[in-house]
Amino acid sequence: MSGRKYRRKIRAREQMNVSSRMRATIEALLVTFMWSSSYVLTKIGLYDVPPLTLVGFRYLIASLILLPLAISRGEHRTISGHALWRLGLLGLLGYTVAQGLQCVGLYYLPSISVTLILNFTPILVLLLNRVVTGGTPRRDQVAGMTLVILAASLFFSD
Repeated sequence: MSGRKYRRKIRAREQMNVSSRMRATIEALLVTFMWSSSYVLTKIGLYDVPPLTLVGFRYLIASLILLPLAISRGEHRTISGHALWRLGLLGLLGYTVAQGLQCVGLYYLPSISVTLILNFTPILVLLLNRVVTGGTPRRDQVAGMTLVILAASLFFSD
């Protein structure tokens, strides 16, 4: 390959990396915005609908949208029976219980209080990891946990 073709190829790859990075950044910002606004929108929805009903409606609507998409792509064919049971358990505990309790919390507490409590999730995960697996936290995990505590303290301070 000539030097000119090689340089063109490298330049095209660099441009692709920049556009991929930009797309990923925009997607991350969009998800962050959507996630952040969900607390406010949930709080508004709780004026008219009980907490667990609201969570049920959210996931019913999401399922009606995503299930046909997954089936049309054939994604369901690659899931084993064992994995399906594990996904069901994850859905029950991770979404139904966790989101249900969070929505109940939003019903009784201000959004800012729920956000403060959720800021301590990394600490809980780190501690549960220690208890369940016996794993020792790495330096970067402890640093991240410390950063979360400092950032939450700074954010919620007067």
